[in-house]
This record gives sequence, structure tokens and C-alpha cells, in this order.
Amino acid sequence: MRVNAQYRGRNVDEFFLQHGAPASRHQMNSGSVLFVWDSGVTTIARPQYTKTKNKDSGSSNSVTTGGNFTAQCVLQIVAAPDGTVRDFKVTNSTAGDWRLSRCDEVLF
Repeated sequence: MRVNAQYRGRNVDEFFLQHGAPASRHQMNSGSVLFVWDSGVTTIARPQYTKTKNKDSGSSNSVTTGGNFTAQCVLQIVAAPDGTVRDFKVTNSTAGDWRLSRCDEVLF
């Protein structure tokens, strides 16, 4: 995962300064800290579109409504006691608006 390569070994605050504060924080027995970061839920509207079929002598049209869907990215970030990022794990990444992964949209 690119975000893991980009931030691993750096201070976790660099990630939070660029992408926003964590949603929660859990102190682990090892001294490490587990953060949950959430992009928030975004509602994305899909436009209405029309399909047209031409078959030899006839044609038909149908209109399909677009509707809305929600997009979200949630990460678990493990940081060492000194704040150094040890690992990132995607725990939820829905489809995005213009990419297959919402995490790809908000992180890159």
C-alpha cells in the first residue's frame, strides 16, 4: 500500500497534519498507539442516463435513474511510543467518485 511506504518510519503527526486528526486513539500494552483515521462519509450523486437500442428497424429508449451512494475511507495506524509510524491498515474503503477506492481518492 502506497500510504504505508510513504509514511512508515516518519512521525504520525505528519499524516494527521496533511489528512486531518484521528477519529480515535488506543494505547496498547506494548507502548505503541493504535489510531483510527476516518475520512468521513461523503454522499456522491450518480447522474441519470439514457440507454438507446437500435435493432434493425426499431429503436427503444430507457432512462435509468442515477441515485446516490456513500463513500468512506477508514485506516488503522500503529505508531511506536515515539510517534514513528509502524504500520497502516485499510479497514474500510468503499468505491470512490472517480477511483475504485475511496482511500486512493483522499490519500493520493
